[in-house]
Amino acid sequence: MIQYVIDGGRPLIGTVLTGGSKNALLPILAATILYGGPCEIHRAPHLSDVENLLETLRYLGAKTHFCGDVITVDTTSLNRYDLPAEYTGRCRASISFLAPLLLRFGRCSVAYPGGCAIGARPINYHLEALRALGNFRITENGCGVEVQGTFTGGSYSMPYPSVGATECALMAACFSPMPCRIEGGALEPEVEDLAGFLNACGGRISFVKGIWQSEPAPFYLHDQTLRYTVIPDRIEAGTFALAIAATRGEGRILGCNPAQMQGVIRLLRATGAEVVSGQDVLLVRGRNRRLRGCDLVMAYPYPAFPTDLQAPACAFLSTCYGKSAVLDTVFPMRYAHVSELGKMGARIALAKAPGGEPYISILGGQLRGGRGESTDLRAGAALLIAGLCGKGRSVVTDRGFVARGYEAICEKFRGLGGRIWENRIY
Repeated sequence: MIQYVIDGGRPLIGTVLTGGSKNALLPILAATILYGGPCEIHRAPHLSDVENLLETLRYLGAKTHFCGDVITVDTTSLNRYDLPAEYTGRCRASISFLAPLLLRFGRCSVAYPGGCAIGARPINYHLEALRALGNFRITENGCGVEVQGTFTGGSYSMPYPSVGATECALMAACFSPMPCRIEGGALEPEVEDLAGFLNACGGRISFVKGIWQSEPAPFYLHDQTLRYTVIPDRIEAGTFALAIAATRGEGRILGCNPAQMQGVIRLLRATGAEVVSGQDVLLVRGRNRRLRGCDLVMAYPYPAFPTDLQAPACAFLSTCYGKSAVLDTVFPMRYAHVSELGKMGARIALAKAPGGEPYISILGGQLRGGRGESTDLRAGAALLIAGLCGKGRSVVTDRGFVARGYEAICEKFRGLGGRIWENRIY
């Protein structure tokens, strides 16, 4: 258990450097199985989710090494195709191993994945993609799924642009003996980054007129080292942008890709914050500005506002005068942070739209120090932002959620002038 102790009420001012994308790196680590030889993944962040997947790879028989921001993985000696709950229960991204294991062994047994409790995240789309792109016998039980068969190619029209299912489909299509088409798939930059890695492995994946396509490519194990650099973490960069604006500070966020952050940039500008973007830098100014609320912020699949920034956005909007409303269409039950933000002075509550959909109603004002508990990764980030804004001392209790997605977050906030410390209580 970790406690974040924050003395808030000071603007964040300065420069912060963001790292590589967690959400891009995790499926790429699973996809190293498809290369079957040594891989060097650069710009890798030190996160507990990353460590969990590396431990999973070692359980499967791979060799791994993590030094600086470079991960080396060699899956030449892979010798297992089963993933028990001991490994999958730690991280939702463990489902990414499904298609790679099937390609290597023709069968796999994977326990249902865990991760943050942010609402239902079934794997039915993953299994539908396998059925559409191969000839498989799929057996589900109360603990997980067993799959056996071969990829044949084909077409799959996704009923919803699920990121995980799209990534599963791309890995399934990568070395199929016949062409594959995936319609209605996710467009997130992290999905595009996975496609880039798969092509570096020898795949022939392209995105044409809104459709993911894959041409037949031979699968074989490699002996030469593949080197690949993951994209910047747009969620980490967005979190710092919201925190700087929320504290009415001024800061430069380096190492990001503003072109992939248009959802959060639009929100910040709509409230009256100044945002200037460059090639790999974002300048955010909230200082000496009376920021106003937004009528409706809706979290949708990319390129709209991301669900992973919904909770941090609630903390930010709680500091903007006037009313705001936030609706998450991706995870409509991802609202556990509402009551916790209320403990820190936020005038925030759950409400219902005329159609019955739950949404968050916010009346902006001054936050204060308080005690809260992070219920998931992004809720933890929201509470840290609220603590940095609120006058007085805040204590945020966290069961390791924040470390799953933010590397050295206290050090980075302190580099901006934030007064925040991390204590391990057991």
